[in-house]
Amino acid sequence: MVVIGGGPLGLEFAQMFSHFGTHITVLAATDQILPREEPEIAQELQRCLAAEGLAIHTGVRVEKVSARSGQKVVTFLQGKKRGSVEASQVLLAAGVRANTEDLGLAKAGVKLGRNGFIQVNQFYQTDNPNIFAAGDCVGKMALETVAAKEGVLAAENALTIPVRTLNYDHVPRAVFTNPQVASVASLKKRRCAGSTHAPVAPSLWSPYRRPWPSTRREESSRWSSIPAVPRSWAYISFPLAQPTSSTRPRSR
Repeated sequence: MVVIGGGPLGLEFAQMFSHFGTHITVLAATDQILPREEPEIAQELQRCLAAEGLAIHTGVRVEKVSARSGQKVVTFLQGKKRGSVEASQVLLAAGVRANTEDLGLAKAGVKLGRNGFIQVNQFYQTDNPNIFAAGDCVGKMALETVAAKEGVLAAENALTIPVRTLNYDHVPRAVFTNPQVASVASLKKRRCAGSTHAPVAPSLWSPYRRPWPSTRREESSRWSSIPAVPRSWAYISFPLAQPTSSTRPRSR
């Protein structure tokens, strides 16, 4: 199987089908998998996936998908080199489009942005001041918890003076591969907090008193990369990769 896309969904499905016994090739358009995460985190996950037998190509532009002798052939360009890979199935996980085409939003004065997402301000108000939108259709963060919170804020703003907003830098997210990846805040803001340079201190770590019990090398991975604002105790984010990144480590 060829998986087109190196984001969370593409990698989660790629590893799942690999565990089912399928030979997987991942084609990612970006220079690293998980482009929203720190390079050290992405490299550690890619190392683990490669150890399981997944073939991962980054910086790839897919040119076409064709059929030949009952197989799918994916032709791609990587730098100046053109290549192709054959597979029985192709999984497209290169992004999503909002299902807003048939809603007649233009007649209501509601503008759409890239990939059909509804444009809203920080209060979830559209270009029509009487219409508010929230959730996946606005293209902020495709998480159920975020959509629910946005819905609450949009409803409150619609019924009162619009003042409620959501700080997305405070929203944790996780990628359910093995090892899992979890992070808070955006990569851009982690790399530069205002005009202050934010050094990164990557390190192998374990939140457990004892080493993670595993006979598999990839399950022993525990990687964190913590940028902080110099001359202060303010952490910009806390990205990590380990078998249980999505759960909160218990303190003793």
